[in-house]
Amino acid sequence: MIKNIKLIAIFIIGCSIQSQAQVEFKVNPIGLLFGGIQAEMEIQMRKDIGMAIEVIGGPEIGGGVLLHGKYYFKAEGLDKGYIGIMAGYFGGEIGEGFGFGFEGGYKWVGSRRVLFEIALGLGRAVGDPFPYGKLVVGYRLTKKSKD
Repeated sequence: MIKNIKLIAIFIIGCSIQSQAQVEFKVNPIGLLFGGIQAEMEIQMRKDIGMAIEVIGGPEIGGGVLLHGKYYFKAEGLDKGYIGIMAGYFGGEIGEGFGFGFEGGYKWVGSRRVLFEIALGLGRAVGDPFPYGKLVVGYRLTKKSKD
């Protein structure tokens, strides 16, 4: 499964470099303190649409890969409030399988391209409902100008 995650990440990075799209890399620093991982890479598809791949893992929850589709309300380069859908694959002590859910969040981006994002959501995976949340910090690579 880790090999597949790496291949997907390489493909997405390659596509983003080719299109010179805005790309963001994010991580949950609190999760790292407790031995877990929540890392995400988001690519701007249109001025108001972002697509992201997220890797989640930890000793208590197992692991998984989520794909996010996000619609930004007052789009200024994937800033401010958004709603979205998420789908992914999870595996761990409680079982394994595919999941699907909805989320809403808000993103702040500073003048030095450092960002802060918070989101909450609800989904269904492995037959049971699951809450979703993230509190991440990251960095935005800006879109190159076509001068």
